[in-house]
Amino acid sequence: MEDRFTKSRNANFTRYLILQTSFWKNVRRLEMTSAVEIPCEYLT
Repeated sequence: MEDRFTKSRNANFTRYLILQTSFWKNVRRLEMTSAVEIPCEYLT
């Protein structure tokens, strides 16, 4: 018996979690490739 507020809050939270995980995946990928491919200026 969820009301509209709970539904939208859960949807926002799910979207937030998805953004967080994809963000950290990108950060990890950057860390792995930065030593080889990416100059330091782009990371600062």
